[in-house]
Amino acid sequence: MGENEGNPFFSPDGRKVFFTGWRSVEGYSSAKHLIMYSEKMNEGWSEPKLVDSVINSISKFWQVSLAMNGNLYFCSEKDGGGIFYSRYINGKYSLPEKVEMTIKGGTPFIAPDESYIVFSATEQPEEYEEIDLYVSYKQDDAAWSSAKNLGSTINTGSIESWPIISPDGKYLFFTSSRRKGNMDIYWVSTKVIEELSPIELK
Repeated sequence: MGENEGNPFFSPDGRKVFFTGWRSVEGYSSAKHLIMYSEKMNEGWSEPKLVDSVINSISKFWQVSLAMNGNLYFCSEKDGGGIFYSRYINGKYSLPEKVEMTIKGGTPFIAPDESYIVFSATEQPEEYEEIDLYVSYKQDDAAWSSAKNLGSTINTGSIESWPIISPDGKYLFFTSSRRKGNMDIYWVSTKVIEELSPIELK
């Protein structure tokens, strides 16, 4: 497999762009999936850099998302698969921890303040089909609330995945295969996320 990159995500301040790629790099015995980033310069962008090896030692990644404090969220097949996060402490990333939620998630988007996380899920209740988008909210005890399906306005009997929210927080962008099986990009207002928030968190 040759080198390739994908799944770009801009940091909340717009100064960095994170992405995944398949590369052969020094320090690893063979080509592997890696998380990289480039920083905005006075002119253009810097050469790609690898995030800390404590993260890149994991085998595979899907969709990277960054909180305002630098904490990094991503999906991986580690420990049976799911969403993981790594705390950004004093310029270094900590050992990744699994985000404990009521259903196994993928392709995460973390709110800049980490108040909620939007994600896709394949393992879901019987009344739902294919892959749907869900949201879970950070509670006062730092645990995550029960995952809530974003509903029929967004989800269909097809695949909905790869959520991204605009920098102003007003719009949710996602991919869906609802039109003849093609994975197209759609957008809706984020009001649905506000409406599903538990009363005690509003």
